[in-house]
Amino acid sequence: MKTRPELGWILALALTLASCQSYQGRAAMPRTANLGSAAMPQSRVPAAMKTDEEIGGLLTYGSPYRLPGQTSWISSFTVTKSRSILRDSNPFSEGGLASKGGQHDDRAATPERLRSAPIGWHNAVFVDRASGEEWPLLRERGFLSKWWMLLEPAPQESKDGGRHIQASSALLFAATLVDSNGDGRLDDRDASTAVMTGGDGRQARKVTPAGTQLSSIGYLADENTLAFSLRLDEDGDGDFDESDPVRLYVLSLDGEAAVAQPWHGAPTYQLLQELYR
Repeated sequence: MKTRPELGWILALALTLASCQSYQGRAAMPRTANLGSAAMPQSRVPAAMKTDEEIGGLLTYGSPYRLPGQTSWISSFTVTKSRSILRDSNPFSEGGLASKGGQHDDRAATPERLRSAPIGWHNAVFVDRASGEEWPLLRERGFLSKWWMLLEPAPQESKDGGRHIQASSALLFAATLVDSNGDGRLDDRDASTAVMTGGDGRQARKVTPAGTQLSSIGYLADENTLAFSLRLDEDGDGDFDESDPVRLYVLSLDGEAAVAQPWHGAPTYQLLQELYR
């Protein structure tokens, strides 16, 4: 079966969204172990989160990591519990679709400036060592399943061979904040949103629409644009499964839009629905 030429760019873009590989260079994202496991023994796992009940467990802070080119440091915050024989895995990745987002490993499609790492935190805490300020990422109960770091363009090497580091220009987190399916807990079957900050961890804001579930994030360098793969709750039950469609949304970092918009407009989407349903 031959691939139609006009589909080539669509396939390339899909590959870009399918993967955000961790980078092991000098401006690399830290390994997950460097961020949390130093303070979380193998005998403990993140505690499940009920929406209206106390979360029992040990308040656990991960090892701090300095954001490249910034005076801010980030560390994880997780409420942990002892492992049990009946349930010893991460309660936020036990079959829901959100846990599958961004786990592909298509190295050829990985942008040079976007790094990523899977995480399992209840929050993140920032400290500016220059000013002494500190603040949490979330101001509400939630759960973070992945984070991305967008780096500035690589600088030219200095003539004297000096070491250059790409500074972080933005951070993004996959955050579950709403019990969209009404089962009394926050997990990976609920809606999730992309929370974005500046490169120093300040000015957190939600940049994907409510009622969607974030699957992956890509970066279109030619347009300085973030591309989000979002699952839509088309049947309106608040429970995200494989019967719900996935659409591409984009957010220009040079534009004025505060929230990502559909890549294809409503007329095109409606026409495709009429043609193939």
